Amino acid sequence: MSSAAGVDTSPAAWRVVFACFLSAVFSWGFGFYAHGTYLVELQKAHGWSTGFISSVVTAHYVLGALLLPRIAEAIGRFGPRAVFLSGLFITATALMILPSATEPWQLVALYLVMAPGWNATSVAPIAATIGQWFDRKRGLALNLALSGATVAGLVVTPSLLAAIPRLGFADAERLMVAIGVLVAGGAVVLFVRKGPLSATPAAVRRSRLAPLRQWRFWSISAPFAFVMVSQVGFLTHLVPLTTGRSGVDPGLAVAINAVMALVGRVVLGFVVDRLEPRAASSISFLVQVGAVAVLA
Repeated sequence: MSSAAGVDTSPAAWRVVFACFLSAVFSWGFGFYAHGTYLVELQKAHGWSTGFISSVVTAHYVLGALLLPRIAEAIGRFGPRAVFLSGLFITATALMILPSATEPWQLVALYLVMAPGWNATSVAPIAATIGQWFDRKRGLALNLALSGATVAGLVVTPSLLAAIPRLGFADAERLMVAIGVLVAGGAVVLFVRKGPLSATPAAVRRSRLAPLRQWRFWSISAPFAFVMVSQVGFLTHLVPLTTGRSGVDPGLAVAINAVMALVGRVVLGFVVDRLEPRAASSISFLVQVGAVAVLA
């Protein structure tokens, strides 16, 4: 029997997509979209500047990017389930402590701890895990799994913003984190495992730095990096920018953004395998640039 038996068609493969989807909801919900909410609440509680908190968030993302090769190696060595569960535990633990931070150094420490947790539950492990189970339908499966990121913006941030006036920031955040980690962690335990297309640990180690020596890697990574700088900056500051404005609901603003992203991701997922990747990416970038220009 071929080592790729069950690829693209196995029910187990689609259960893996579902678990990755829930991991994305948790990861982006609390480790991406909610940064703006944390910023507002920490400013209210301690008077810390926007520049300081934003710098801490930026350092968190930079450290996470530097750890990505280690995440890939860990997946090859220990399997995706162990990596996902470790990331969920690390992130949830840091987030449970976050409302208790009273000194700037404590915030810095918590965000540095969250960096590997974010990267162990987001794009890299999701893409690597989907790649172990899908070949021809990889684009569709990956887009469906990553739709959890946009569902996170639709569900997590608006729910957190709605709960804070009733429960207070600390209780609301901890309750939602507990629910999220139990749901995502349960799905990972039940459904995530190594797939038929898994790479060997030796192959992962050999290839870890090889892409850095190729122009093709940089021709793809550099444009995406510039786009992500703008996109992440906009989304991180969306809640602070809309908080306090008359007639503007921050939760609704995040939800609308998430709905549009979800629609675009799902539609693109059904056609992306038939498109030239660079052309599709360029069109996506231009649409985002146009939208931000209109808002400005």
